[in-house]
This record gives sequence, structure tokens and C-alpha cells, in this order.
Amino acid sequence: MIFLVHFSFFLLIFHFKSALACLDGNCRILAFPSSLFFKGERLVNHTTATISVIDRDTCEFRCYLEHSCVSINFNVQPKEPETENCELNNSTGQEHEKDLIKAANYVYHGTNNACGDSPCENNATCQSGFTSQRYRCLCSPGFTGHDCEHVVDKCNSNPCQNQGSCIDGKCQCQPRFSGELCEIEVGKCNSNPCQNQGSCKDGKCQCQPGFSGELCQIEVDKCNSNPCQNQGSCKEGKCQCQPGFSGELCEIVIADQCDSSPCQNNSICVGGKCECLPGYSGENCKEDVDECSSGVHSCHSSASCINTIGSYTCSCNNLTAGDGKTCNLASECQNYWNLTSGNRRVTSGYDRHCDWGLYGWYRFSEAAGIRMATSCPRFGSCGSTVTGWLSGGHPSVADGEVSRSVCFRSYLFCCRWSRSIKVRNCGAYYVYYLRGTPFCNFRYCSTG
Repeated sequence: MIFLVHFSFFLLIFHFKSALACLDGNCRILAFPSSLFFKGERLVNHTTATISVIDRDTCEFRCYLEHSCVSINFNVQPKEPETENCELNNSTGQEHEKDLIKAANYVYHGTNNACGDSPCENNATCQSGFTSQRYRCLCSPGFTGHDCEHVVDKCNSNPCQNQGSCIDGKCQCQPRFSGELCEIEVGKCNSNPCQNQGSCKDGKCQCQPGFSGELCQIEVDKCNSNPCQNQGSCKEGKCQCQPGFSGELCEIVIADQCDSSPCQNNSICVGGKCECLPGYSGENCKEDVDECSSGVHSCHSSASCINTIGSYTCSCNNLTAGDGKTCNLASECQNYWNLTSGNRRVTSGYDRHCDWGLYGWYRFSEAAGIRMATSCPRFGSCGSTVTGWLSGGHPSVADGEVSRSVCFRSYLFCCRWSRSIKVRNCGAYYVYYLRGTPFCNFRYCSTG
């Protein structure tokens, strides 16, 4: 009885995919007409895979899933149970009549192979059953077009640098430049680029003592000679004067200390003293106030305070959202649908439930357990046929919202189909942003 259920499941998927809109050319329409069905015959020399299946319909379905397959050989009377009785072929008897031989225990079934006339050009790979033209071509590097008939022009991306021109995929460089992309400057020393009496050798400047930089344009720190007068301090070659002094070397005595504009960060000087704006402190208002460490801020209790020069910013912590001054629990941790059915667990047996209609944020709870399964369940469990499980594991609270893939198990493969979802750890539980499953009967499995 279970084999009949599997057969009906595969057939359902086959018909369903054929009925889907295939305007993007990514799904396959493959027909096995009765006129290409032959008992007691077998196509040899073109088999790409040999597998075990429960019946011929399943063998044809597996051919549909294998994009290079266009015909099958099926052993109707295997000598032993679990014999590999299905052969997938990458050609048909229509192209290779001499390879279609007599074989008493086999049947051969071919398709209308659109690749039979080799429509793809330039060593491209042809796959039958795709696009409105019933085939598609996988082009070799350097070619494009439906039949891979066009040569890719590397010049379309304008790769050449320094005003080089691209002709037939190669860069023609301007004088003084070379390299595949004209990226190398030749003879840089010819223009005498070095400053401050530096000498140029092999395209690089050799600087005189006291100078540095690519062109010797940077004067070495003048502060080494302590030039500042009247207890002025030297920083990056410039003198920072004490109140009451000014000048390049702090050599000028000034009567009104405000004349030297000592106050920084837009503060106001009154009577020789600086009145600082909020966020700054110190004699000259040059010191930043750390509002976060001092507690002088308006960030929400669920937010982090981040100090900036002259101010601060607030950022809501994980699980919350807002402007930092107001923070609320993330909406998906409050607004979700519950999935509570106990037959969704990986320990449940076969049924025909389907998650085709799910769309939005969901949480597993009550009899369904607390989370999505993270390892491959057995085929025909979770109250359905094709079982879905989370690949990549669950995130921590600190990870926030993450993207993950859900794998759907087929009869033989743990990840035959997949669906992208989002997951968030809400502390005491997980929520999942789910979309409908690729087909029926597919279902998301849960565990305790």
C-alpha cells in the first residue's frame, strides 16, 4: 500500500509541475508519448544513471528530475528484490536506432527530444523540456544567446584603465601606460614628480632628510625641536598656545584672552573663559563628555548608549525595535501564527497534510513541540510525505533575524528541494517566516 501512495505522490508532482506557469524557462515539461514506448527493447551506450524505483512511472518521474535524461529503460522482471531496475538515458532511439536492441525483460520509453537535432552551438550543453522552444542551452565560457550563438564581447564592461581603449577584448593603452588593463604607469620619473629636492629612481621618490611621503611632500614633524614658546605644546608640527598667548610659535602676548579665540567646538568666550555647549567640557571646551558612562542620556532601558563626539546615539538591543529612546519587542516576536498539530512532529507517521498555504511568521507550540526539526526526518513522516527540516541550525538571541534554508527530503535524498526562510530567536521560543511549500504533499516538521 505504501508503494501506491509513493507512486501517487510522484505522479501528482509531475502533473503539477507540468501545469505550472513556466514563463521564466526554469521548469521542465517532458512528455513520454505512447508512440515511443517499446516492449522487449533497451537503449544501450547512453545510460547516465542506474537506480532502484518502485515502478515504471517513478522511473519516468526520475528522468523528469534529471535534466540530462530524455528516455528510460525499465527492467520489468528483476531477478532479485531491490535490483537497480531503472536506467536514465541522455539520448533516444530516434537518434541512435542501432543502439536500440532487443532485451526480453525490459521496456524502453522515449520522449520528444528537442535536443535530438543538436540545436546548441559552440560546444554548449542541450537540455530538453525547457523554455517555450522546448530546450535550453548551457553555454561554454565566452558565449551567450538562446543557442549560445553569440560571442561575449569583453569590451562591454569597459575594463581598460587610464583612458585605454578596448578592441576585440584587448586594451590598447595610452602612452606611458602598460599592462593587461593599462594599469601600470611607465616612466614615472620622466616628469620629475618628487618635491623638496627628492630624487626619483625606478618610479619611486628618494626623500631628503626631514621629508616623507610618496612625493616627499610631507615635512617630518617640526615638534622634534620643541619650537613653541611660553609653555605652548607642539602637536603635528603646530603650536597649541596657553591662554594669553598667540602666534605661530605662541610668541605673541595678548591682553584679552578671548582675542585668540581659545574656545573650541562652537563654544563662546566670555571674559577670557569658555562657556561650553552641551556635550563638551574642559577649559577650552575641547573635551568630549561621555554621556553614556556618566548616565546623562535618554536611551531606553532596553537600548544601548553609544558615545559620539559632542553627543551620543541610542540603539535598541536584540529582540526590540525602535529609535533607541523608545524600544518595543520585535513585531515578529509578538505577531505570529501558532502551528500546534501533534502529527507535525518527526515521530508521527504518514498522512497527506500539506503546508502549501502558509505565509508569514509562525511559531511551533503545544502538541507540535517548540521548534523546527534540524536533522533529516524519514520520508513519509510528520503527517505528510515529503518532510522539511531546517538546514544551518537555529540562531542565538544576539544573531537577531537570520536567513536559513529548509531542505525537503525525497525518497532517496535528504535535500532534494529547498525553500529560503527567516528565523529569529525570541528568547523563550523561535519564530519562522515561512512561505508555502514547493508542492503537495510537503510539510515543515517539528520536534520537542
